[in-house]
Amino acid sequence: MFMKSNVKKIGNQTEKDFANLMFNKGWWVHILNDKVNGQPFDVIMAKNSAVWFLDVKNVSGKSYFLHNRIEPNQKSSMKMLMKRGISNVGFVICFDGDWYLLKYNKIDFDKARTLKRDCIRVLI
Repeated sequence: MFMKSNVKKIGNQTEKDFANLMFNKGWWVHILNDKVNGQPFDVIMAKNSAVWFLDVKNVSGKSYFLHNRIEPNQKSSMKMLMKRGISNVGFVICFDGDWYLLKYNKIDFDKARTLKRDCIRVLI
């Protein structure tokens, strides 16, 4: 039980750290309530005419993100948003303190993972 609780605590802190980073860059940022079952995103953020729907992941000590960490409800929600013309959906991945963006439409699900070098460094 300690392990799951500790992972959740790290995840929550990672979400807050990302939200604060983007808020300080001038974005309006909202962290979704994680007590809601099936919430597909952690963060919705907006600036000017751009709106992003993002899930925040923390990867420590690795240079890749495993696709099996993507929940089925995240896949279906991101697909649905893209069908409705919203392409700013995906994952923000913290690799040992550095932030990277992995857009959903760039994920190659034929592979088991996405390498850090295949992501975009977060500068948005």
